Amino acid sequence: MRDTLSAVKTGAVRGVWKARGRTPSGLRWLAVVSWAALIFLLSNQPGLHASEDPGVDGPLRHVAHVVVYAVLTVLIGWAMSGRHPPSTRVATGAAAIALLYGVTDEWHQTFVPSRSGRPEDLLWDGIGVILGACLLILASRLIRGSQSHAAPVMRERSETPK
Repeated sequence: MRDTLSAVKTGAVRGVWKARGRTPSGLRWLAVVSWAALIFLLSNQPGLHASEDPGVDGPLRHVAHVVVYAVLTVLIGWAMSGRHPPSTRVATGAAAIALLYGVTDEWHQTFVPSRSGRPEDLLWDGIGVILGACLLILASRLIRGSQSHAAPVMRERSETPK
């Protein structure tokens, strides 16, 4: 059962990454730019609150920072890696670019009325960036691991007499 579940997960990740390889490079980068533009637009909203209750608004904002920057990191890694599974170098580069964008976004917020660029927001962005980079590395290991296991099976099949 465990092997079957693992094979399903690995196959799903590999299938998504294969489909990604068919996506033109320009469209992958368009996804990155679109996501970054969404972040910019949300950051440009004066007095943006999820709730009037600070006990609700604060945690929701933290989760939003983590999720938004994890997605940005994965999208950048997707765009950078081309047709190949993302390497650790790609994940690190994607993380650095996403974190740099987070720094510029917090700086941008200092110019928006009733907003402020806060170091703790950058900390939450960084947690999202690390999560995104870990997801890229995990995807890469699942794909590469499934490819190395698939090779002997293919050889065995080709060696059987017909």
